[in-house]
Formats: sequence, structure tokens, C-alpha cells
Amino acid sequence: MKRKVLMGKIASIGVCAAAMLAASCNWLPESQKEKESDAPEATLMLSFAGTKASGLNPDEFHLTVVRTENENNAPVSDTFYCGKFRNRPAEMKVKAGRYLISALSDTTSMPAMETPVYGDKVSVTATGGGKSEVKLMCKMINSGVKFTFSPAFAERYSSGTPVIITPQGKLSYPISRSGKDIAYFDSGTIYFTIDGSYLFSKELIAGEIRHLKIDASSDMGGLGFTISLDESVSEVEDIQKVDEIPVLNVAGAKEMPWGLSVTVRGKVVGVVSNGKIVDEAAVSSNIVLADHNGEYTLADVLPVELKNSQQKKDLAFDSVAGKYVTVKGTLEKRYDTTSLLNVTFYSVQ
Repeated sequence: MKRKVLMGKIASIGVCAAAMLAASCNWLPESQKEKESDAPEATLMLSFAGTKASGLNPDEFHLTVVRTENENNAPVSDTFYCGKFRNRPAEMKVKAGRYLISALSDTTSMPAMETPVYGDKVSVTATGGGKSEVKLMCKMINSGVKFTFSPAFAERYSSGTPVIITPQGKLSYPISRSGKDIAYFDSGTIYFTIDGSYLFSKELIAGEIRHLKIDASSDMGGLGFTISLDESVSEVEDIQKVDEIPVLNVAGAKEMPWGLSVTVRGKVVGVVSNGKIVDEAAVSSNIVLADHNGEYTLADVLPVELKNSQQKKDLAFDSVAGKYVTVKGTLEKRYDTTSLLNVTFYSVQ
């Protein structure tokens, strides 16, 4: 393990987006008095308990206070404050209920390049007649990744551009920017694709900056990392080796987000007809893949849509039933479940 200090990285975060939002919304208690006029009142007092990042002024952070549940735990969406942290009331009079409080250095939507976000997000309950003191921390709340591509990887995929897919959106990271930029994402799973095909996924942790070195190799099991720490973030060096496009099983494909182009191998166990899995050769519009024999529901199988006459001929149910097929396509919602559409490749084993 090695330790080093990341200098100057966090001192120049822009808050232009926050300033723009602050200009368009501010303290809004009056607008709420017409709603649930008989609801009990509570008091919120907000402050920053400390900071783990230098060069930042939490008073300039963009603050939102949104009630997500009323005092009876029914879902609501009431904004009680939207503006700069320094302009908040010292004692914020609100309706009793559950609140999501967010104080951020930048309001840019993730994913984005070179946009670390500092601040805090907390959920608190404001009790009628009570006073709640909320202490916020100034910490990095998103996750950064710097991608470095080996010469072998760059040569193999020279015609493509890596695209990272997340539940919040997509982000391109050109191979020409190898090792130069840090892409920022909300914490959670990111899916790395190139030429429209899924290669691998990574789980990101809030406050972590990961240096992901991607190499083309036949050794799919190679994984190594070292950790460097600093008072505000940790930097993880991670080596990801890839070679061929991975072939997923049905369960693995079902866990992926829609929009990914993937290759899946499964056993043909039926077709979808009128929302049910049946054994009918007369249905030519789809086949259903599973990982094993058994009782099936749409939740644990992968329907594959067959669009053209050649696909319907080659993958006709009566000729492939019980066989394993490998199919490449795009994951989307169809037949009331995750399905494989826009088939571009298939083979029967």
C-alpha cells in the first residue's frame, strides 16, 4: 500500500450550475401554507459539522430541502427550500414529515467529465412541535474513474469509442484521452462498452477515485490493485484485462440495464404467447432462453425477439427447442420483462 496526497484537485470546483438554480428558487414556506394547513409544524436547523476537503466554501453550496413523506408516512414532494446554503433561515419552519436534505458544491447531472461533487445528502424526520439539528459533512459524494488503455487494447479497438453506461445516463471516454481525464459517476455499478458491446462492469464507491487500467489479454481472471489514501478521497489503481466479448448466461443478462448490447447463451425452453411461456411451434416472433430446465416465469427467462424471415427460419422453435443458442442483441423491455431485441448474431449448439 502506498500513500500520497492529491494536491489542488478540489480547489477549483465551479458552482455555476448551483448559482443558476439559486437565482430561480429560494425559501418557499409560504407556498406550502395552503397545503395540509392543519399539519403540525416542525423546525429544522442545518449546519456543516466539518469538512474533509480543502479549498471549498460550504456556504456557497446549493441547498435543497424536500419533504418526501408527510407525518402519516404518505409520499409527498414538497420543496421547502432551494438556494444557497448561506441564505437558509437559521431556523427553518417546515411541516412535520420525512425530508431529503441535499447540500452540494455542483449540481451537474452525472455522469460528467472532471466534475467531483462535494457536500452531503441526508434523510431526516422532522417531528411536529420538535426541533431537529442536522449536521452535514463536506465530503466527496460521487465517484471518479480515470481510464488508461494499454497499447494492445487501443490497437484491438482502434475503430471504437468506449461508452460507459449507468442508470443516470451514458458517457463517452475516447481512447485518445487515455490516462488524461477523470470521469465522474454516481456511486453504484457502471457498465463499460465499446462498439456497442458490453465488456465488463465495475462497482464504484462514493468518495473513491479509481484509476482503471484496461488491457487486452486472454487472461480474464487477472486483477490487481494498490490503494493510495488522502484526507478527502481514496485512489484505487485497478487493472482490468479483457479479450473477447463476454458471453453471459440468462441470469447475468437479466441483471444488466436496458440499452446494453450483450451476447447471451441459453437453452431454448419455449416461446412467449399472450404473456405466457408456452411450447408452441406456431409462434415465430420469439424464442425464450433459460439457464436450466424447470418451471419458468417471465422474471427468470430471456425472451429473444426474432424480426426477419431468416432469423425466424434459423431459430424456429421446433428446430431449436431444447438446444443451446448464443445470441447477440440489445437488452430492452418487451413481453413484460427484460428481453433481447435487435439480434445481430446467433449460433446454435
